[in-house]
Amino acid sequence: CTNVFCKSSGKIARYVLQQLEEMGLVEQAEDGGRVITKEGQRELDTVAVQAAEVEEQEEEEREAAARRARALDAHWERGLRFDE
Repeated sequence: CTNVFCKSSGKIARYVLQQLEEMGLVEQAEDGGRVITKEGQRELDTVAVQAAEVEEQEEEEREAAARRARALDAHWERGLRFDE
């Protein structure tokens, strides 16, 4: 992923919105735009919860790996002291 601004194709955005509309996740707004339906919001909330659970699990795995690394470091240092 780059941090460079680039103008995208409007056709792709329109097509995606049309597909979401067909799925019932967005609907036409009175002002001519589109808004998220209740079902669409529910789906977004579900995905957000799932993403948060994955992130939490990954964080726990990183913390466990860090604890193992610290334990190995401590064991290694104690081993060096015994050999001296």
